[in-house]
Amino acid sequence: MAEEDLTLPTDAFVEILLRLPTSARRRFRLVCKRWRDIIDERTPERQARSQILAFISDDGRSHALVFDKDKDGCPRHEWTYNSSFPNGNVYMVSTCNGLICLQDIDHTADSTVSTITVANPITGDTMMLPPVPTASDSSMSRGRYGFGYHPTTGQYKVVHVTSGGPPRRDTVHVFTLGDLAWREPFLSGNCYPFGRIVTVDGSTYWIALSTDWRESKVMALDLKDERLMSLEVPPAMWNAWGIREVWCNVTNVHGRLGVAIEHITTAVMRVEVWVLEGGAREAPPRWSQSYTLIESGAPRNSIVAAPHLTHGQYVLSISSDWKRMYRLKLGDSKNRCGKGMQLRPSEGAELILCGEMDGVADIFAYVETREPLPSI
Repeated sequence: MAEEDLTLPTDAFVEILLRLPTSARRRFRLVCKRWRDIIDERTPERQARSQILAFISDDGRSHALVFDKDKDGCPRHEWTYNSSFPNGNVYMVSTCNGLICLQDIDHTADSTVSTITVANPITGDTMMLPPVPTASDSSMSRGRYGFGYHPTTGQYKVVHVTSGGPPRRDTVHVFTLGDLAWREPFLSGNCYPFGRIVTVDGSTYWIALSTDWRESKVMALDLKDERLMSLEVPPAMWNAWGIREVWCNVTNVHGRLGVAIEHITTAVMRVEVWVLEGGAREAPPRWSQSYTLIESGAPRNSIVAAPHLTHGQYVLSISSDWKRMYRLKLGDSKNRCGKGMQLRPSEGAELILCGEMDGVADIFAYVETREPLPSI
């Protein structure tokens, strides 16, 4: 649509936009530059600042703390989630546009039961998803979950990747919010997930381990057409596989897919952060080393935040006792040779949360919304 086709006065157009669901406004940004500018400048969602959400998982009861990085460190919101199982625990899968996805796991011996719920904590709306069709197959365990949104379709999707053993460890299930059932579109290839699953810019990613580690890949599921692709891993991972005290995980780095390669010794922790340039569909994939985080001392002073390593212009880190969170402003993270700079999170970092966390915390980005959950 040409920009001159917009004949409504801007104020009237804004009044119409404010009556639409947030997801519809996101799609309308794609119509033309003028629509995008009006939506960015005049609608609440675009004006809202992303906040930090720390999700603390504890036995039987978990807490979500949302706080503004520019305030005094006191939580803006605090929500408690109790497990529905006597020996259960609630974990956060992900956040997306103000919606949250939670997994409630029964930790009873030999149990493979878990439930998935999507909720808007501001409105109180909740939606419990039906069980994954293969959830009764104990050989596949509980699997790993991801949650995300595609800006073109406006659809929210939950992705499940099996993490049990053979014969069907490569199954991927997809559930679109508003549908009645899961779909099982992928039955071939090696998708076995290692570590976390993250969704970035309309695609869901995870590291897929192979029995031959040299054949391991980064898997990418496009949430628009549900096309599953495999990408070569960052070069540094070839040297990391098979080494003791090395951990690799996908992460969110400034809204792009990142891979954090964490080397741990008794004296030093070193985390190499690699970022995917150009997106999943670019072949071959281009990885660049963004920066390296280094912490000295035994025990180490802090650990990198996950699955969101960054927030705005800052790298986030958490103290080794899980009670304090810090942020370190990046500035220009490249040196003169274009390689990632070495950063020390404990040196010059700003304390942004103290004493509120008491347990292992996962870190996410969160934006308040009153958008209703998609209905059938």
